[in-house]
Amino acid sequence: LNGIRDTVTALRWVQHHIAAFGGDASRVTLFGQSSGAYAACTISVAPEAAGLFHRLILQSGPCFGGPPNRGWGPRNASYGFQVAAKVLAAANVSSLDELRKVPAEMVQWPASTMSDPKVAPYFSGYFDDPGFLPEPARDLWRAGRIHPKEIIVGHTSKD
Repeated sequence: LNGIRDTVTALRWVQHHIAAFGGDASRVTLFGQSSGAYAACTISVAPEAAGLFHRLILQSGPCFGGPPNRGWGPRNASYGFQVAAKVLAAANVSSLDELRKVPAEMVQWPASTMSDPKVAPYFSGYFDDPGFLPEPARDLWRAGRIHPKEIIVGHTSKD
């Protein structure tokens, strides 16, 4: 999950250090706008994020829905594996260990994800990860397995 785990790591840091800034670890709010709202939705049902924040603000980015395969939210794991295979092939490597040795500027997201009319102009930079979420985020939300109990939802026009 592209950046999602980084956000959870940052929330852990906040929990550990917030008092040094005069903050209250029991009053942390996570905010996401547009694709950040999708990310916040995913984090809000992740078991490892439980207790790291207590309020959630979602601005102009629904947690799921919209036209099939055309949102900023997470795509399924099989699509993620397909994209990963394309990234590896384009870099002429066959494993993540080999890919880590490739200069970052040479690692490119497959152009098809931006030019395929079934996907473009929308883009999903992260995928359901069974190692992070026990079920797809959409299913966890529908089951009410949301960590923060205080949520504000808003929107902007033309986002």
